[in-house]
Amino acid sequence: MTTQTAPRITIAPTSEIDRLDREAPPVLQRHFELIRHGLRHIPGVPPDAARIEDAPTLRALALKPDIYYAWFLTEYHSAKEGEVDNATKELLAIAASARNEADENVLCTPYHAGAAVFEGADDTAVAIAQDFERRKHELPERQRIIVEFGLKAAYEPRAVTDEDVERVRVLGLSDAALVEIVSTALIAHNLSALNQVFDLTL
Repeated sequence: MTTQTAPRITIAPTSEIDRLDREAPPVLQRHFELIRHGLRHIPGVPPDAARIEDAPTLRALALKPDIYYAWFLTEYHSAKEGEVDNATKELLAIAASARNEADENVLCTPYHAGAAVFEGADDTAVAIAQDFERRKHELPERQRIIVEFGLKAAYEPRAVTDEDVERVRVLGLSDAALVEIVSTALIAHNLSALNQVFDLTL
């Protein structure tokens, strides 16, 4: 990422985020409310982070309202609903966010760490996810396999093999759950890509 004083694109004003949030479907209004609550109460998150309407990344997405809504609906249905337990998906999001450190995003990792604890993960699991490549052997096998698969699918998709897919299937997960895992990882990956392309910070 190059050092710049401003994003490479003209992002939407904060008033557009306010408007989109007011007009969002009820499920997203609740999701936004939970995000703001989490940002206000999770240790390690900057005090002003709850003002998500100021975030350049979200203001970039707001240039295309349908994409803005689709982005958060995908996040909600991937990370907060489905077959895979939410704590494991938050550990995956932590590992992906930590891998994105090059884009200087200091918000996502602590946010997902707090969300993981809220969803039932313990502090040890959170610490392992933050240093996943070095400490992954310390996670319970089921969580390790899911996080490994999600990261590989998002960051090395051409390297995914039939064996990788089967390793997740034998955990008793359906094909829909496989999509759920990959989508959760891709949200973090795509957010990082957006930040780097347009020199944004969340």
